[in-house]
Amino acid sequence: MLFSIILTLIFANLIFSINTNAQLKFKAKQGIQFTLNPTLKLDISSDLVIPDLMASDNADSNEITVAVDTNVANGYYLAATTGTSSTNTDLINNSNSNYKFASLATNASISDMANVSGNTWGYKFKVGDGSYSNYSGLPLDGGDTGATGTSLVDTTDIADSKTVTFQIAAKAAADQPAGLYTNTINFYAVSHPLPEDKTIDDL
Repeated sequence: MLFSIILTLIFANLIFSINTNAQLKFKAKQGIQFTLNPTLKLDISSDLVIPDLMASDNADSNEITVAVDTNVANGYYLAATTGTSSTNTDLINNSNSNYKFASLATNASISDMANVSGNTWGYKFKVGDGSYSNYSGLPLDGGDTGATGTSLVDTTDIADSKTVTFQIAAKAAADQPAGLYTNTINFYAVSHPLPEDKTIDDL
């Protein structure tokens, strides 16, 4: 009887020991999500106005700043056009549409536009502390995308914010009547799409 009792106690001990060392495991799935909001901001300092243009083949100019502030991961392009797809590239006299300043057709290499004919207008620009380009004519807007525009900035660098100084000039011939001549200049900042192989680590 004594031997039987001892065996029972030892067996009970072994069972207790196994149970206390057993591991309790469980697994639960929890979804995770976040929102990524890249920013691409375009800031234009003012309207472009040439206030003191005189006749008799004199030229005058004025400039504005066009700033892009962004954190996009694959860069962007900044483009400029004039008018709309249903208008033209001329600056038109608001009182009489027969009078106009025609957009330059070719580059004008002298900053005072001395080598271009009267009653014309054009633009030039520089990026940051860079140098001005030559005066030339802006292309017509082609569908509110900037795809038909002249390229001011085209970058694929991450968060590559830029400031562009944009200048227009006009030259009036002696026969150009006084008045207000207007058109529209459009600036487009468009982000480049991310390649398919980009991951969150690349951001």
